[in-house]
Amino acid sequence: MPNVFFKAKYLWDVGDRKLAFLMLNNYFENKLECPVFQHTCEFYEIFHFGQPNNFYTEVALLVTTCRLPEVSFCCLFSEIWDLDPHQRWINILLNTELCSDYYLAEPSEKLRKNADFKLVTELLVKAALKGILGDNPNEEPFVRRAVLPIDRIQEVGNSAWGTLKEMLLERLPEAYSACPPDFWAQLALREPEEVVMRFFHDVFLDIPVETAELRWKSIIRYHPSYADAIHNSLRKLLTLNGSPNWLTTMVKIDAGFTLVNDGAAWLESLSVALKKVNFKTLLHG
Repeated sequence: MPNVFFKAKYLWDVGDRKLAFLMLNNYFENKLECPVFQHTCEFYEIFHFGQPNNFYTEVALLVTTCRLPEVSFCCLFSEIWDLDPHQRWINILLNTELCSDYYLAEPSEKLRKNADFKLVTELLVKAALKGILGDNPNEEPFVRRAVLPIDRIQEVGNSAWGTLKEMLLERLPEAYSACPPDFWAQLALREPEEVVMRFFHDVFLDIPVETAELRWKSIIRYHPSYADAIHNSLRKLLTLNGSPNWLTTMVKIDAGFTLVNDGAAWLESLSVALKKVNFKTLLHG
């Protein structure tokens, strides 16, 4: 099923920005068990009624400029990454000064920050072992996984990340090496719904069908193992005995085809379109 991040995006796109903000805010407050964002009148005015940026940019602004000082960036990053393991969050992590005063902090504060850094390290190591986080900065586009090259970590100032830098440099190279070469096939076997949803986010969501077809051609050309994983994951989804509403909700929210009322039929048409590399056959409603 679509997660809360993309449900909020759907609300944002249809114009209900207040509910989109409240949905995310309530989710993070429940997960972190504390208030997360500064609820200023000025921010509500920008988020709800002004001339907003796109949804992703607005959420990035929430995280980087409206987070309450007592809320750990690492904890919030971890929650967002679980919902949307995308390059945008890696870029924000790389450009965030996590603890300029780490080496002057009290021992109790250092312990708290180290616990936060271990949380992020374990999260990214797990992603690298699964294959959804790679280390090649020259990876061709539309493969739907973020990259965090080792040399980019090395470029981060020692004072900016405290012990997170050394934790990642110690753990990530081994995790990248241990990632199985057939990780796409394994993900298709274990997490077919996640594979399909991430494919939707990168290839269809907010993108014209003509452009989506070009992206699919690029995937076939540069990432045949990923293309195979899409075919296999889609086939597995269509054989699951789930609620028809579940598939329709996924197509509406994760693929952006909001007029579709029969998700199973749309996925069948997608399966044909992918095989023929012709998206003109896709159902639109």
